[in-house]
Amino acid sequence: MKTATDHFDKCATSYYKGLRKESERGRATHQLGEAYFDIVRSSGLMDPTRDNVLDVCIGSGAASELFMKNGYTVHGIDGSQRLLNIAGQSGFDKNNLTLGDVTSPLPYEDGTFSITLTAFSLGYIAESTKIIKEMLRVTKPGGLVFIDPTLHTEENDQPMKVDGTFSERTGVHTY
Repeated sequence: MKTATDHFDKCATSYYKGLRKESERGRATHQLGEAYFDIVRSSGLMDPTRDNVLDVCIGSGAASELFMKNGYTVHGIDGSQRLLNIAGQSGFDKNNLTLGDVTSPLPYEDGTFSITLTAFSLGYIAESTKIIKEMLRVTKPGGLVFIDPTLHTEENDQPMKVDGTFSERTGVHTY
């Protein structure tokens, strides 16, 4: 059975080229990253000198690039070593890039990150609910969690509603 990791390892170079700002997918990914960054900047809640970011399924890093360029320490986890190599070549600190199975517990302590995000990734993974729970776990109370619009639940593969109930239970702001 072909996995998402197999797929992205095989097509990493062409996938990365597709994420350039000139392509439709690239524009969408960069725009989503810009929207995430604009929310953080306008909230006034975060400061790059003290707050850090986790990009789950970082891929090439297109969605978290603005955070990196504006002084945030960005950590990334992805199942594809080839995509992590591309992120490293794009300026992300290679020491903060982790090869791992995002459907397993994330290899970070509770409340490690101020900002946790994912972009256009969860639609490829049936266990998206597990990933969201892990994103919430590793986010500090009062932190921000950004979840892309391509969600599915493993129970019935239907879109998952993300609403204020996550915030009420965890003290984490979700967008």
